[in-house]
Amino acid sequence: MRLGERIREFFLTAFLENVPLKLLSLSFALSIWAWVQSEQVVTRRVRARIKYAWPSIEELVRVGEYPTRLVVTLEGPQGGVRSIDPDQLWVEIDLTAGIEGDNLVDFTTARLNGLSESSPLNISQISPPEADILLEHPIDRLVRIEPITVGELADGFELVSVTVEPEMVRIIGPQSQVLETSRIPTDIIDVAELSADRVVKVPLQPGGNMRVDLSPPQVTVTIDTEAVLISRTFTDIPVMVRGEGWKSDITSVRVVLQGPVADIRNLDSTRVSVVAHLPEPQPGVTPFPIHHMSDNSKTGLEVLHGGSSEITVVEISPGIINLSAEPPPEQ
Repeated sequence: MRLGERIREFFLTAFLENVPLKLLSLSFALSIWAWVQSEQVVTRRVRARIKYAWPSIEELVRVGEYPTRLVVTLEGPQGGVRSIDPDQLWVEIDLTAGIEGDNLVDFTTARLNGLSESSPLNISQISPPEADILLEHPIDRLVRIEPITVGELADGFELVSVTVEPEMVRIIGPQSQVLETSRIPTDIIDVAELSADRVVKVPLQPGGNMRVDLSPPQVTVTIDTEAVLISRTFTDIPVMVRGEGWKSDITSVRVVLQGPVADIRNLDSTRVSVVAHLPEPQPGVTPFPIHHMSDNSKTGLEVLHGGSSEITVVEISPGIINLSAEPPPEQ
């Protein structure tokens, strides 16, 4: 007999011979399994949500932390315990009639919702079993708003000021917390690599159980930045005369320029020069002294540098250049 036929015969024998006996064995196995599921007692720990009903916020407000979840240990038949959906379990705590001060809440006497009325499960433990929840009368107070910034500005820039509008806000909350609060911080403002002024709207972070009397609860923060100014000295800067027939008594000067860090650092020293402008009409005497006029860079001595308009001239040394008329060429 070939291998395939032997395998086929084996399976036919296994499934078709003694069928009543096989069914009886299966029935016994299912009965034992059902008995184990219904009779074997097991425990399971689940988390149940706590839903609070609070007093009116005009009358009493809560102070500090309070439990929001309970760890419940359930005991009962294995099948029933396994069928529990923890997301459907919750406990309701009614504090609408609470008093000022500590309110003792006994979680062990609260009804666990989410179990059917006919559920065979028992609650063997609840943690925490109780909690003190502090309630206080609310008060309000005007406090200053403090903008919070983090990070370093871009290279070459500095923070001039951080202002907030409005400067003050009214906070409302438990008496003990409000009386201890003098400033309300904003949400964190990241100024990393900032190289220009910035205006942002940010929420407030009152903390505790306090709230702010703003709708929406956000403020406008203005960040004022400024470029850091540095000076740079250039030596042996060539002097050119703008006008035919005139020459300078010196050929080079020392120039000190000032401006934003990036602009000054990027200057090419080979492009820096000084131009002497002759007045109109041209002077009739020589030598004629000429100097730099800070209020008019294109009169007198002008510094050319090829950089940005933010760069200014701090010093030209020597500060006065004498121009002389060159004699006409001999015929």
